Amino acid sequence: MERSKNVNKNAQKIQYGDFVTLSEMLGCTSQAARMRYERGDLNAKEALDIIIETRKKIIQEYHLKNPSKKNSTILKTN
Repeated sequence: MERSKNVNKNAQKIQYGDFVTLSEMLGCTSQAARMRYERGDLNAKEALDIIIETRKKIIQEYHLKNPSKKNSTILKTN
């Protein structure tokens, strides 16, 4: 039950392409990366957490450097 709570918590933050990036990090296909994450694989979970946090940080840094672009982006930060 605990594993499914953690997966569901991050599921809202996962964006298109995250499993492709995860697959490159883990050295497997994107389908295998998704299954590893959904099964609660610790390496997959930690790597996806890094992807989500890094994306959020990159977007925030970009908005700080380019304040006029903040409202024109289609990405949402959580």
